[in-house]
Formats: sequence, C-alpha cells, structure tokens
Amino acid sequence: MKRILLLFTLFLSFFSYNFAYNYIMVNDLNTTKGTLIDVRSIYARERDTRFQKGSTWIDPHSLMDINDFLKLNIYNKEQPFIIYCSCPNDEYSIAMAELMDREGFTHVYILKNGWDKLVESTYFIQ
Repeated sequence: MKRILLLFTLFLSFFSYNFAYNYIMVNDLNTTKGTLIDVRSIYARERDTRFQKGSTWIDPHSLMDINDFLKLNIYNKEQPFIIYCSCPNDEYSIAMAELMDREGFTHVYILKNGWDKLVESTYFIQ
C-alpha cells in the first residue's frame, strides 16, 4: 500500500511541475527584448531558406549544438530568450524551453506559432 501511495505521489508531482516559460505573440516582440533562438530543423531550413536576422540557430537534432549553446550562455541565465520553430504545435520550441528551464534559465519564452507568424509579421527581417 505504501508503494502505491509513493508511486501515486511521484506521478502527481511529475505532472504538476510548472516549466518557467511563457508563450508570447509576434506583436509582443516589440516590447519583449531578448535573444531569438531558431530551433527549426535542418530540413525545415532547407525548404525555407529565409531567416530572421540576429537570431541564433540551434539544430534541434544535434545534442552538440544544444550543449554548446547552453555552455555559451551559462552566465546569461537571467537574460530573456525567445524560441521559435516551424512545428505545427511548437514542439521543438517547447522541448528547448523545457531543457533550458531544467538548466536554470529563468526568462524563456516560446513564440506562439513561431516561424509562420514571424514571417507574416512586420517584425520579420531577412
């Protein structure tokens, strides 16, 4: 009985964990300053060769790229980071935000509908 209670408690604590990221919309980019992080896959970047000037690209399939980025920004954990991808439900952005949260980054934002909304906006610069 104690094991079941312990497993149930662990299960609830796992699913009640709140990640330290928020969604922002493209029109919020004018007021939210931060480092733009492009986590579109290499295949998505080959299909659409446009890019956002000033953003940092991280290949979401390369653990080395992700690790290098985290090491480079180890002293910038309080700085805002805005992550975008071209996934239908922002999957790569969410995965990167969760990883950054676990590493202690405190101001991580996901651009809602990322790449598609960014390209449509007046904020987009190639």
